Amino acid sequence: MLTTTGSIPTERGARYIKQLLSHVGRKVDTEAGDPTSWIRMPDATAELTATSDAVVITASAAEEEKLFRAMAVVQNHIERFGEKDELVTSWDDAEMAGRYEVLRQQWLAERAERKAAEAAEREIERAE
Repeated sequence: MLTTTGSIPTERGARYIKQLLSHVGRKVDTEAGDPTSWIRMPDATAELTATSDAVVITASAAEEEKLFRAMAVVQNHIERFGEKDELVTSWDDAEMAGRYEVLRQQWLAERAERKAAEAAEREIERAE
């Protein structure tokens, strides 16, 4: 089992965790706790703990790509929810974080392309 830990400095960690669980809970199993909550995906788990000054993330999976997906789900959503607070995630294993960030940027670009294509399709449909 591969495991990595990261943190997102914020004094509003419990709020962001609650928002994340509510958002992803429609697609995956979640369990809210105080101060630790869990997101259980088919091939990975993310444990989220709200401290007084951070969200601490422990992601686990059997395969590196599955681990990276779990990391991305948590990081992308919380950073997007906390965009006004300029939230930034740091991962403890720098070597793994480097490999992860390359894939994460690729996934973000692919997502942006899909969203742009969907928007273009909607515009075409409206014009017809």
